[in-house]
Amino acid sequence: MRKKELLETLVSLLGVEEPPEVQDEAAFAISNLAKDFALKSEIRKAGGIKALVKLLPVHDPDVKKNTALALSSLLEDFTNRSEIRYVNGLAPLLELLGAEFPEIQENTLMSLILCAEDQSNRVEIRRANGIKRLIDMLGQDVPELHQWTLLCLSKCLEDSETVNIFPEIGGLPPVMKMLSSEDVRAKRNASLVLSKVARNDRNQNFIREAGALQVLISNLNHPDPGTVSHAALALGALAKTEINQLELNKAGAVEIFIKLLAHEDVDICRQSAFALSSLCLNTPNRIDAVKFGGVSSLLSALNKADTSVQASACLALARCMQEGEARLSLAKEKKNESIARLIALVLSKEVTVARNAAYALSNASQHDLAAKYWLRNELSAANIIKSGFYDIGSAGANLDTIKSLASLTQLSEIPADKRREVLVLDFDRDQKLSQICQAVATGLDGLSSRQQLRHIATIVSNVMGGPVEPGALSEFAFKFKMTELKMKAGSNVIPIGQVYMGTFYHRALLFKAICDKIGLGPCQLIRGDYNRAWNIVDIRKQKLSSRGRANSAVPPRNLPPSRDMPVGSNGTSYAAGGLASSSTVPPLTGFLPSNWTPPTEPEEFPAEATIVDLMFEPGRLMEISSQEANFYRSPS
Repeated sequence: MRKKELLETLVSLLGVEEPPEVQDEAAFAISNLAKDFALKSEIRKAGGIKALVKLLPVHDPDVKKNTALALSSLLEDFTNRSEIRYVNGLAPLLELLGAEFPEIQENTLMSLILCAEDQSNRVEIRRANGIKRLIDMLGQDVPELHQWTLLCLSKCLEDSETVNIFPEIGGLPPVMKMLSSEDVRAKRNASLVLSKVARNDRNQNFIREAGALQVLISNLNHPDPGTVSHAALALGALAKTEINQLELNKAGAVEIFIKLLAHEDVDICRQSAFALSSLCLNTPNRIDAVKFGGVSSLLSALNKADTSVQASACLALARCMQEGEARLSLAKEKKNESIARLIALVLSKEVTVARNAAYALSNASQHDLAAKYWLRNELSAANIIKSGFYDIGSAGANLDTIKSLASLTQLSEIPADKRREVLVLDFDRDQKLSQICQAVATGLDGLSSRQQLRHIATIVSNVMGGPVEPGALSEFAFKFKMTELKMKAGSNVIPIGQVYMGTFYHRALLFKAICDKIGLGPCQLIRGDYNRAWNIVDIRKQKLSSRGRANSAVPPRNLPPSRDMPVGSNGTSYAAGGLASSSTVPPLTGFLPSNWTPPTEPEEFPAEATIVDLMFEPGRLMEISSQEANFYRSPS
């Protein structure tokens, strides 16, 4: 039957002058031949579609049934979908929806579903009053056709004008009825229709007023996975307006979707992540998401292989990160796995995944570092300290009781007290910090990797009181000097550049900040007990960024106090010219001892990562497993 003349002969038997029995058999034969995809185009070229369209108005029901069946098979080919429009076949197909027998209507619906995959066909269907015909079919007592009618409507609703007119021509009431149908296939497709209608903000109000939100939320508990995923899809589409977001919040939708993220059905997970990304446009929903463990659940969803899940989960996370509690929750995640996963997804080949992951990282990054160091007492080499970072000390071991991290502005409004100082990093407005970074960057020329570390360590030690004899550590009166600074400022918030007598945790933080600023890495920051903190470096992997070094060598800017720069309770601004001019702070005439020259360092590299001594012998490298490193980290 592949020969052209044979197909042409078969098509000729569809002629209107042929007996109905012949037409019927010819149409049925074509429907079977069209199952071979290669023959679909050959039948079109032989004039088959045009001949079939001419048979649609005939009176014989068997001819109608098999003609519609043949068209439904042929329309699986993209070009054939255009052809049926060219031969004016859409109007007679729509007329056939009113056929007496359900078999004819079903075959017609199958044909229209495929026709509606084509944008131009969707427009023609709308202009031929096809949308109203389909809506009317939902009112017929033919339950087995409802699922296909709804699916056809969902395809037609890809046309924006159809979306606009849908409520006006009475589309919502029958769809709402189908949403509560006992037929799960009708339930699914009714949700699909609503997800398309909801693309119009005005329609979102109509759908809410029709009571759809409550029914859809109820369908989230349905045992059929398809019903659940389609309900989640519709709710995600409906959660684009603020009033719907608030209504869904009252109905507990956030908690439900967070639980559904762990569902074994991928489509349920996909649509739940999508719904959460919409709901988290709203502040109360973001707060609920954190309350019900949404950050952890969304991070787990990032490990799924489905890119749609990843993209929506990243977007939901990005929106959650607008809340301090969410950033705090992210910081509580162990081993920095969450940030590492987001960084990996930034490199995804899927553009949407990469964009949303970058958005999440951007929202989480800065506050996350302050919170992470507070909660986890460590910053990895990948955690780059920037202006705005602050250290309030350790949160302790019982993290479950912690609800939020006070902002820098809130902390600055608290009068100075006995609590530990809050160390602030601001490379632009802390002039002495900027001067220190400039001195480091301009003194690195010609130094080996070891000498670079010793150069930085010596400057850090020198600006914070100099080396201390191990036996005299208890006599190092840094606490008294910190109290002086706090009293002068009227607050516990102190720019790190103003600290001129600092112990382990001051020096380690400054060392990490300088390395990050000039682009020298890798450098970790670890906080221990008893005011101890240390930096871990790996000279075997050490690199210096020329760009970071160049930026650090620029002289500090003389910036005026910023509106965003916290002000102490006595009115002192923590900007340039604040504490920097205090007579309490001795002026720094040099950042290195006058007779300092880079010492000759051993050629061989340590066998493992090392701790940098900033207290006793600045620049000494101690292998992590060594006894001297253990002493440096702990007094016992």
